[in-house]
Amino acid sequence: MFILVSVLQYNSFQLQKKRIMATPQYKNDLLQIRSSNDVTIEDWHNQIFKGKNGWQDTMILAIPISIYHFIICKPCREHEKNRKVQEKLREIDMQLRKKEEEEEAKRKKLRNDKRSELQKIDMEREEREQETKQKEKRIAFLKTYFNDLKENKVFEDIENTLEERGMYTGRTLKQLVKMIQDDNDVEDFNIMLDV
Repeated sequence: MFILVSVLQYNSFQLQKKRIMATPQYKNDLLQIRSSNDVTIEDWHNQIFKGKNGWQDTMILAIPISIYHFIICKPCREHEKNRKVQEKLREIDMQLRKKEEEEEAKRKKLRNDKRSELQKIDMEREEREQETKQKEKRIAFLKTYFNDLKENKVFEDIENTLEERGMYTGRTLKQLVKMIQDDNDVEDFNIMLDV
């Protein structure tokens, strides 16, 4: 009876397999499995034909195989296999997280660099603006008090501290203004005007 039932089961399995293999869904899935390296065709067949794969699933062999697996603790081995798979998945997850953290660190560094560059540009612009305002103040002061400075011989007093003579004395207002605008060796003159 066991043999007869097993033969009938085996034949039934084969018919079911042929019917499944003839479907368009199976053919599409087979093409995808062949193009992918993740799963082998044999493993895929074991998944879709589970419980009706061949003689090992018939009554005559299924009972002894079940007893054998029960004795050598198949659940323990499956548990170990699952543990290894989970470990592998955790490792992959950690690698992905590490990669994401590195990418985020790069993006943060780029943002900080951009911010620093913008701050530097802003500071340079402010310095230029302040310098321009300072020049305008000096020029306004010079235009207002040019005659007083000339009469009180302030230009000569400045030049007494310099090695070069004639830098500021004997110059017209227009020439001195141009010197200030062009920053033409007028550091001491600027200091005097600021004071």
